[in-house]
Amino acid sequence: MTVLDDKLLPAVKSLAAKLGKDVTVVIETLTYAPTTGLSSRSTTSHTNQKLMGIRPVSREYLERGLAEDGDTQAMFAASGLSFTPALGMRVTFGGKTYTTLAVYDIYSGESITAYRVVLRVA
Repeated sequence: MTVLDDKLLPAVKSLAAKLGKDVTVVIETLTYAPTTGLSSRSTTSHTNQKLMGIRPVSREYLERGLAEDGDTQAMFAASGLSFTPALGMRVTFGGKTYTTLAVYDIYSGESITAYRVVLRVA
């Protein structure tokens, strides 16, 4: 970790705790057993996660065809997060369930400070 990481990681985590919106994240995992040829599906729920900076996607994404009207972008603070954001996970808040379309790592130095996610109503 760098000196910048030492200062920024706790600051972003603190901001998320104070200003973030509580969300529930559900991650679905598929497992395949080659010896039996069977697959299984499991889900893991992460409650009380903090999502901050929730707003419509930027015009740039819409103009480039990377998102649709109605898509949302937000950030998870990386420090203290109980999962690693990934494509296809479900995020629930405000009575709606969203699916992640994109995940971008935001670095402060050598460490990931936050994850920016693009969400679409499922």
